[in-house]
Amino acid sequence: MAGAVRGLVRSVEFHAPRWLRLARGWRGFQINTEETMIAKTKEIARKLIPAVTYIRMSSDKQDKSPEQQRDELAKLAEKSGYRIIRSYDDLGVSGNKIEKRVGFRRMVADASKLGDFRVILCWDFKRFGRFNSIESGKWIHPLIEADVKLVTVCEGEINWSSFEGRVMSALYAESANQFLVDLSRTSLRGRISRAKAGHHNGGIAPYGYDRMLCDEAGNQRMRVKRGESVAKPKSWTTCLVLSENTQQVETVRFIFDRFANHRTSASAIANELNLRGVKTLSGCPWSRQVVKEILEQPAYCGDQVWGRRHDGKYHVAHAGEIVPKAEIVAARNGEKPRHHRLNAAEPIVNKDRIPPIVDRKIWAKAQARIAKSKETHSFVRGTGKYPLSGLVYCANCGVKMIGHTQRVRRANGREDLYANYCCTSYHMAGKSVCSHNYVPCESLLDLVVGELQRHFLSDEAMARLKAELTRQAAAKVDGNPALVKQLEKQISALNAKITRGTENLLLADPADVPAARDLLAKWRDEKAALEAEYATLARSPAGKGQDAATRAKAALKELERLRDDLASDDPALVKEVFSQLVDRIDLWFTTSESKSRKDRPAKKPRTLSKFSRGLLRLKQPFFVSLLSECRP
Repeated sequence: MAGAVRGLVRSVEFHAPRWLRLARGWRGFQINTEETMIAKTKEIARKLIPAVTYIRMSSDKQDKSPEQQRDELAKLAEKSGYRIIRSYDDLGVSGNKIEKRVGFRRMVADASKLGDFRVILCWDFKRFGRFNSIESGKWIHPLIEADVKLVTVCEGEINWSSFEGRVMSALYAESANQFLVDLSRTSLRGRISRAKAGHHNGGIAPYGYDRMLCDEAGNQRMRVKRGESVAKPKSWTTCLVLSENTQQVETVRFIFDRFANHRTSASAIANELNLRGVKTLSGCPWSRQVVKEILEQPAYCGDQVWGRRHDGKYHVAHAGEIVPKAEIVAARNGEKPRHHRLNAAEPIVNKDRIPPIVDRKIWAKAQARIAKSKETHSFVRGTGKYPLSGLVYCANCGVKMIGHTQRVRRANGREDLYANYCCTSYHMAGKSVCSHNYVPCESLLDLVVGELQRHFLSDEAMARLKAELTRQAAAKVDGNPALVKQLEKQISALNAKITRGTENLLLADPADVPAARDLLAKWRDEKAALEAEYATLARSPAGKGQDAATRAKAALKELERLRDDLASDDPALVKEVFSQLVDRIDLWFTTSESKSRKDRPAKKPRTLSKFSRGLLRLKQPFFVSLLSECRP
């Protein structure tokens, strides 16, 4: 019975005596039921400022940091009147590596695209980012445009729309960035000291070696294999020793022997290792690049070398000294490093510091062959020799085909060059992965251009397209009276529903009001869509025909421009046309064994690959957008 009464009574109002009502500030009081309290709670939640949280930690060692930040930000939101709607996380990412901070970049994009929050909550400005004041402007400007501010637990509110907020933001950014600059100099000094002492300076041990932990006296204490993580005392050091896996050691010797003594290419070596079932450190098949990295590793002849590349962002080691990265770049005529790396001229070398795997003479012989190969097989980028690069795929293995220049030396000393598209799998790992599938560049280019011109850009194709567009325009001009009447009936029925629904809303129970409002909003949206369609059909036929003819003329003009560009002698222009029209080109190849010659019957037959057919996949969005522009 009590439960039934509570369900009927929504609020009970008490009236005070007259003398109490005359007191200052008296407004009466109410005792509300649970339903009223829930409604007020929802109303308060709607008034709270929508906010998102951004949580970042620099390394996996800070495993407790995310939860601590999350708890503190929840307390800050409750205290300051914010309603958290989402959270963006970047775990194990440094504050200055913006390319790896996926959560941060998505948060900035959502601020402009969605616009459903006004505040970003962070623990401090360092969690927000460690870029300097110039770099931070690139990411803060979209937030200013979206009217978003930053609120931190440590520094408080940072409003970029105010002068004081921008000044404080610049100070915090420079302070956070300077910490990384100082840390870079300090850590680099320690690495240079360890390198000069001949110790292993971090990183994965080369193939065929293991890391060994040594105590203060230099005694070997613990072997650390690949994938193992061990916390060592600060006074201990690390050195490299031969791996217990003798197969790895023998594989390294096999690679150097085949390359230096038998003149075998790196791709052929990778192919032979794959046929034998030998795996790399990561368990993947061998490739030409992996073999090349082993051949260029000085550790295999016993030398401990550190600093072959400048891989620091702020400071680098040059000739055993700490040098700002900007000075190295300026000294090389402004050469921009790839991935913050530049080859160093004077690394730190400790000869005969590591147990060697190959003889020094064999290693030097391999380096001489590599240097000669770089001189004779240099490739100049940007020549336009391969306009279909990035679009051609080997359908036999599903991997992209790359441009490859084949050099053939004749008996008279002449050297002929042939530009081909070659299967990347074969080029990197040999026939154990795919066959020697290749097609001449000029032949494929002529074939693709011919197909495009025949099907889309020829005079006949343009005439067919023009006729189709004219037919569509004529059909639109005629209109559709039956459809117009049907739309009028639907709009009239919706008007009646909306009128009745509005009247019933005044008499509805308060609990049913939200659902009724949603239904009315749905009807109004349907009505707006139908009215827009009705307005389109009710346009004047002359205007429709004129618009259709104008759009058709623009579409044909665009196709004519593409046809002219495709016939141009400018490689960059031709490549741009392909990037607009073609999505990918799949090529299929068939293999067969060559017939033995009568003068050499004992020779093993070769496997020949022949191009059989191809599939030209066009970019559907381009043609859809082009044709949609033609429709009124």
